[in-house]
Amino acid sequence: MRKLKLAALFSAAVIMLASAAACNNKKAESSKEVSRGGIIENVNVTPEEEIGSIKHEAKLFEPITVGDTVFTVNNIIDIDHVTSDGRYIYIDYTIENKSDKEYPTDAINNFYINVDGVEDIFDIRSDVFAKRYVNGYSSEFKVAPNSKVSNYVGFVISKDAKKLKVGYYVTGADRDKRNIVLCEATPDDFVAAPSGMMKTE
Repeated sequence: MRKLKLAALFSAAVIMLASAAACNNKKAESSKEVSRGGIIENVNVTPEEEIGSIKHEAKLFEPITVGDTVFTVNNIIDIDHVTSDGRYIYIDYTIENKSDKEYPTDAINNFYINVDGVEDIFDIRSDVFAKRYVNGYSSEFKVAPNSKVSNYVGFVISKDAKKLKVGYYVTGADRDKRNIVLCEATPDDFVAAPSGMMKTE
């Protein structure tokens, strides 16, 4: 009888340990350490199946509020730079942070574009070009509490593109990618680079 009790206790202990290990693994999968400017930060990781699951449709110039964030696509700028790769465009946007926490923001994590039904992430070619030729451009920065930041994010699209949708993941301070703002446009909506945007050589 005593042996049966010991066996039952041992089995219960094994089950508890397995459950604890599973919980620890789940926690490990829900966050990760990233290096930003040499500083290690622990950030949340949204489960892949939930990324962009909450959609917020927007129009050009229309501010969209999601939680403590207000996001606006101010313009889509055709800088008149076309290569064999395609047409370089830059999204002029504003992020307003109404919270008391700083928002880390970067072009790779927060933005993507859908062109004629095909999704594409931030383009390194447009980043390199902008760092050289666009005034005030930054592909990674932080939005201070209770403040606004306007910037550009670039993409290289097909010269024959007919319809596009700009996507912005509203990650806020906790880097949660469930919420996404989607702003639809066509090449007819593109504008020329405004005065002062491009650096003079």
